[in-house]
Amino acid sequence: MPQPIAVGAVLGGRYRITQHVVTSADQDMVFLGTDQVLNRRVTVLVASRENATQVASSARELATGERTDDVQVLDLGLSEGRTYLIAGGDPDPDVLLGLAYPQELYVEPFQTDSLGSELFGESRTGDPHAYDDDEAYYTDLDRRLRADEDEAQRRPGFLNRLSERLAERVRPSDGTAAKAAAGASALAAADAATRKQQEERERAEREAAERAERERKEAEERARAEREAAERAERERKEAAERAERERREAEERAEEERRAEAERARRQAEQEAEDRAAREREAEQARLAAEREEAERRELERRAEARRRAEEERAREAERREAEKRAAQEREAAEREAEKREAQAGTAALPVVAAGAAAAQTTDADADGATPPVEPVEPVEPVAAEKTDAPEPVAPDTEAIPVRRQRPVPRRAIVAESAPPVHEESRGTAAPVAAGAGAATTAAGATAAAAAPNAEAAPATTGGDDGATVADPGDGNGRTRGGGPLALLLVLGLLAALVVGGVLLAQNLRGGPAPQAAAASSESESASSESASDTPSPSESTSPSPTPTSESAAAAPQPVQALRSVPDLPEHEAEHDADLSNLIDGDPTTVWRTFAYARPNFGGYVESMNLVVQLEERTEVNEVTLQSTGATGGAWFAYIADSPEGANAKEIGNGTFDQDTVSIPVPFEGAEAEAEYVIVSLTSLPQLEGTTSDLPFGLRLGEIAVR
Repeated sequence: MPQPIAVGAVLGGRYRITQHVVTSADQDMVFLGTDQVLNRRVTVLVASRENATQVASSARELATGERTDDVQVLDLGLSEGRTYLIAGGDPDPDVLLGLAYPQELYVEPFQTDSLGSELFGESRTGDPHAYDDDEAYYTDLDRRLRADEDEAQRRPGFLNRLSERLAERVRPSDGTAAKAAAGASALAAADAATRKQQEERERAEREAAERAERERKEAEERARAEREAAERAERERKEAAERAERERREAEERAEEERRAEAERARRQAEQEAEDRAAREREAEQARLAAEREEAERRELERRAEARRRAEEERAREAERREAEKRAAQEREAAEREAEKREAQAGTAALPVVAAGAAAAQTTDADADGATPPVEPVEPVEPVAAEKTDAPEPVAPDTEAIPVRRQRPVPRRAIVAESAPPVHEESRGTAAPVAAGAGAATTAAGATAAAAAPNAEAAPATTGGDDGATVADPGDGNGRTRGGGPLALLLVLGLLAALVVGGVLLAQNLRGGPAPQAAAASSESESASSESASDTPSPSESTSPSPTPTSESAAAAPQPVQALRSVPDLPEHEAEHDADLSNLIDGDPTTVWRTFAYARPNFGGYVESMNLVVQLEERTEVNEVTLQSTGATGGAWFAYIADSPEGANAKEIGNGTFDQDTVSIPVPFEGAEAEAEYVIVSLTSLPQLEGTTSDLPFGLRLGEIAVR
């Protein structure tokens, strides 16, 4: 059963129902609607199932002109099993409902053939009016006429004559009978005509009924054909709509696939561009790292070249100094030999003034600069006994024995005064103690010479502070002074020794550093030679003890032996700065170990963390660790103590940032738990450095990792 049509429904996908007008008893409905395609107002007749065929026939008759109702048919179709007719204008709803019923055709009687054309409102033509059933009509008429003729032929002739005679007999003479006969004949003819007309009417009605039935069947056939055509059209329309919908969906799917493909291509292109950009950035970063590495290598080469140059200059200065010392030693030896010869000729014994002065000068220089270990002072030569017994002769610094001759004592004041070296302005701080040491050595030499006097009965020399009076010879009765020649020789030797010592000190001051240990070693060897020349040591001998460390806490403090860099993710990362790792444990915060500059605090994304490992001299208790950085803000670090550089038995002792330049980390353990051999500082995030560029702001300058 078809569903009722409601306001708002759309018929045929085109006509929208806007208003209901009327519904007939046969459920034929009239609506007002809108043509959505042409945007015009239309009237819609929706036929019931029983009248659907008749509405289609009426629409066809209106189209062919067989029906003259005042209706303009625009469209005819099927929608949801209901036949609908679309009329234009504003027709009468009753006229539209009349299309659901057949129109009775008016059959013109044959008597009207002679009537004037004025009855039809139009001029009639001279041609006879032709009907569709003319052939059947005239055929039936001819058949009846022949039937009448056949019946008259079969009737006997005498009956015809008898009838005529009877009629003549009963016919009155005045013509009444004739009139009556004529009237009867007229009546009979009228009755026959009436009967014939009735038969014709019946026949016409039968024919009309047959024709109507035939037309009805034809109309039904046509309606069925039209319905089938409409159904076929609807089916084709639906198929077309489905095909269009399918094509639309396929087009949408293709468009969606194309959009997805385009999005995928765009995504891949973006990924490719990102990969290319990342590759370019990596290449740029690698190029920058390579440039920084080359720059670091260049600086390292320059530093090494500068170090080699300085070392070569130092070696050259050392060679010049040694050459000067060698020449001075040769001159000193030549002077000593000359002095020995002169003393041998004059009968006096020359003392090793030059050797003692040089040893005292070097010892004083070493004590003043503190660069070389202190040299033990040369022991003074023990005085020889005054008896005429065989006594051992003193030995010179070059270990050659020099014959000692007895002589008179030499005034000490002269020796001290003449042996004092000149003091220069630029070496005033070191020349004064050296001069004092040289004077002391000369005084000791004078005392040795006085002790070697040959006469046992000679009076000892008077040692007054500054007067230094001359001592008279006890063997000379007249008391005149003697020993002028030896005194002048001693003065010359003392002056020569002072000049040599002053030259050595001047050369050292000009170099700006202490004398090397080779000079101290030669002085020690000369001192050892001088000591070997003495038979017995002097009871008044005084030696300064060598300084020894007295601080027990310094001896017990953990001593770092090396600093290491460990990067688990990328072992070669920051290897360019391994040469500066020793700056972390050199005790000088101004010497730093640094990293490269990065755009991000996580080492530019190359690694997650970096470990700085300080190895101690031995496993010991650690109380505190101090970090000293420069110009850093932020970042993150974690500190551990461990038994291996890889972090075996690692214990965290603290964590923090680089907001402060100096950070002290107390170890929260005591006793055996605080003992470790390695201190590990793990850098998990780099701080932001001062003085860096805005694109590479992150890095680290670490000056010291101190362990206490």
